Amino acid sequence: MIIPLGDDVEKRNLPIVSILLAGACVLGFIQTLKVGMSAPGGYALKEFITVWGLVPTDLAKGRYVGILTHMFLHGGLSHLLGNLIVFWAFAPTLEDTLGSMSFLALYLFWGVVGALTQASMSWGENIPMIGASGAIAGVIGAYCVNYGALTNIRTLIWVIYPVKTQVPACIYVLLWLASQLFGLLGAEEGGAGVAWSAHIGGFAAGSITMLIIGSNTKRRLVERHGVLQLEDADDLAHPDTGPGMEFYAETATAAPTCPQCGTLLDDSHKIGDNLMRCPNPHCARLVYSESAGAVAR
Repeated sequence: MIIPLGDDVEKRNLPIVSILLAGACVLGFIQTLKVGMSAPGGYALKEFITVWGLVPTDLAKGRYVGILTHMFLHGGLSHLLGNLIVFWAFAPTLEDTLGSMSFLALYLFWGVVGALTQASMSWGENIPMIGASGAIAGVIGAYCVNYGALTNIRTLIWVIYPVKTQVPACIYVLLWLASQLFGLLGAEEGGAGVAWSAHIGGFAAGSITMLIIGSNTKRRLVERHGVLQLEDADDLAHPDTGPGMEFYAETATAAPTCPQCGTLLDDSHKIGDNLMRCPNPHCARLVYSESAGAVAR
């Protein structure tokens, strides 16, 4: 068993939308339980899932409500917890990066793309699809593009006894993606029960989204004193106004700073008369040093 516990990024803000989305899934699950217990035989539950889940044949009839509502329904406690655990490992950092409202809009968009991908692969079927995994796959894809090479996922690996370890985010995501592709191939050979195509569609949507807007996010990942944290993009564009820049301003005459990440530079970082390379491995920008400061290249 492999359980992701979160990443190693220091957050600046409470992930309100992530909390609300998780809460909505819990409320949807509670409602599902109530409906299931309201009538014997499971007929009421089947009707409830058919109405609010995504049924491919409904799309052909012009009924689209399930495209959104299916994300907040789950087929069992393990289905719900499995989705929410993975969601919580990636979502708070991404929400802090994008801003709450942008994150909410993109989360729903990724879920819709995942749902439509699944529906297109099972067109004409009457089996409803439920679960947030398509949208969560979008979160994973977006996170991988933005931070997969920089961060680690704190992971609990349980074989004989539980062991906590740090797994590079890109490795974790590649393993996750491989499992989805193997699942999709198995489904084509007769497996059923998991919307693998929704996962692939959502992941692709999240990845492409961040390839397009990744350089224009509200906050950027930087490393300060060995700690990964998110800082406002505007502060990084104007390093003399960002948090903690008072110290750097006082020492600017002694040593310039990297305007991208704020790391202090000295003569040991010179690679030319007026050219330095930022020592921060997550930045490594070329910096032209001048008496008044430094300019990144």
